[in-house]
Amino acid sequence: MSTADPLGEGEVAWFGATGKGKLVGVVGARLAQGDPGREGSFSWHLHGLSVSPEARRAGYGRALTLAAVRAGLEAGADWVSLGLYADNDAARGLYQGLGFRLDAAMASYAPASIAR
Repeated sequence: MSTADPLGEGEVAWFGATGKGKLVGVVGARLAQGDPGREGSFSWHLHGLSVSPEARRAGYGRALTLAAVRAGLEAGADWVSLGLYADNDAARGLYQGLGFRLDAAMASYAPASIAR
């Protein structure tokens, strides 16, 4: 399951990986605010990285993330960001291994009435 939608509103890029003749992974990118003090500044926010269970641990997540980061920086983004669930240790290891750093940690994105 992924939130990456190649036809989605605000989607500026979408990447897919194939293995054994079928789509096994995707990631999307949306424009986000860049440096507020610099005209024309923007960043890319990656979202919806998903790799099918049978294709995990084969490098698809890493390849998709690298392709999306490279494309964002080549497009002129000041930086590339992403989010992940706190309990997703596999994703955290992947992203930290690629040089991402933690900027903010949040308890929940759900409304308080749901998060309890």
